[in-house]
Amino acid sequence: MIDGATPPLTGSESLDLADLARLASEKTGRDAARKVVSEEENARSARQNGLPEGAIAVMLGYFRAARAGEFDRPDPTLTSLLGRDPVSMRDVLANATI
Repeated sequence: MIDGATPPLTGSESLDLADLARLASEKTGRDAARKVVSEEENARSARQNGLPEGAIAVMLGYFRAARAGEFDRPDPTLTSLLGRDPVSMRDVLANATI
């Protein structure tokens, strides 16, 4: 076990939610847009949909980390752990049935 900071497990490119919305729009031919909601609204919606508090805490932790820039640049750790390049979001969407 290694103590210290957890490296970000990113793909080979850094995409934010606006990028993902753009890729989804390209895939579906329909407009998809990023909508920014508060943590409180996000947590409230998750509770209304039955997510357990632990899952909500993890989800909000990811959002906080993203806002802090922890996923802003690709990191080789995931590639190293997998022993191969991770599948890109473009490839995931290209192969998705919508």
